[in-house]
Amino acid sequence: MLRPSGAQRAIVLVDSASLVDRLEDRGAVIVTGSHGGLAGGDKRMALRADGFAAAFNDGGVGIDRAGLGRLAPLDARGIAAVSVDAMTARIGEARSTFEGVISEANETARRHGARERMLAKDVLMAWAMGSH
Repeated sequence: MLRPSGAQRAIVLVDSASLVDRLEDRGAVIVTGSHGGLAGGDKRMALRADGFAAAFNDGGVGIDRAGLGRLAPLDARGIAAVSVDAMTARIGEARSTFEGVISEANETARRHGARERMLAKDVLMAWAMGSH
């Protein structure tokens, strides 16, 4: 967990989205090493907690953009979500996702300033500080 000085939100780093805590991670900026694919197609499982935001690895995007499957369901829940390019971050390592380059952002994330080709850490830190 990162708590930058003056931050309004914690940044939670978990190597697997399965480690997100439904209660403790509520309202946080959640950074995972997991791919952004929607496991089993269940929209409720896009993220276990109602975080402020989430970041995933795009896993190379894949057929039918499968590696981005979590972004739209999180958008529907009002959660900002981004994926980072798998060529810039190792799958399974949250800290690597944090350092990656954004490949896709949902509409909620765009409203909060995220754009493709931005460094994820710049956007995630701004969200933690409450500047968006």
